[in-house]
Amino acid sequence: QRSKQSVDLGFHLGLESQDYALSLVGSAIPYEYNAILPSWWAKIFQDFYFEEGAENRGDFIIQGNTTRKVVDLFFGHVKAEDVSYRGVLVDSGTLIVRGRGRYTEIDRMDLVNTNGWAKGKIAFSMLDDDRKEPVSIRYNMEGRILPEDAGKIFGGTVAEVLKDFRISTAPFINIEGAQFGPSYTELQSKSFFKVSTRVDQPFTFKDTQLDSMKVEIIGNQAA
Repeated sequence: QRSKQSVDLGFHLGLESQDYALSLVGSAIPYEYNAILPSWWAKIFQDFYFEEGAENRGDFIIQGNTTRKVVDLFFGHVKAEDVSYRGVLVDSGTLIVRGRGRYTEIDRMDLVNTNGWAKGKIAFSMLDDDRKEPVSIRYNMEGRILPEDAGKIFGGTVAEVLKDFRISTAPFINIEGAQFGPSYTELQSKSFFKVSTRVDQPFTFKDTQLDSMKVEIIGNQAA
């Protein structure tokens, strides 16, 4: 137990095979345990900020072998309140974290804040090299999201496209695409995004007042 955080930690190691199984169940701020968990743990939660004292619950299982740097399998469920993702406040949300080796998914995201809601999946892939970032981040999300919040979450060209929208109530937006890490310059041309939105209320786009809009934007995106 740590402060207001409480975690039950279980560990089993096969002495002959060196296979291990690690379980974590409890209420905690995930990134405060980076030092005692594998490096991929920190990468999953690096864009999250958890408020002190907020109600957060997690349940994780991690399996691997001590002779290998990368875990074989991990699976977990998170329920949180008052958490920020890339600067966007989420009042409450649940998600599944799962993966094998160097592939990780944040799946079944169900997030709610005062401006709207979002559901979907974000997937991260790492390569066995000396670069400290994912080779790719793939996403497929939908919801009622303010354009400025969507820009913070996805960044890059998506943020550039959405920054000219001014609207008081979150419209329905669907965003999918892939971003390749900045250090993987040879893959930048493969980055892409598709944004579709339906606006059924007055809004401003590039200082022009409009009453409604349905649009789909497809393009390449630098990571």
